[in-house]
Amino acid sequence: TERYERFAAAAERAHKDIESMPTGMPRLEAWLSAMGRELAKEGIEV
Repeated sequence: TERYERFAAAAERAHKDIESMPTGMPRLEAWLSAMGRELAKEGIEV
């Protein structure tokens, strides 16, 4: 569906934002923040 495609695109952009970070909890927190920003750009509320 369109909503899923928009969500997946936002997730991909958020992942690219944190690719260079080391793995672990701070990376998860950074990804969640990036995901929130990207979803807002797509107009998806969480």
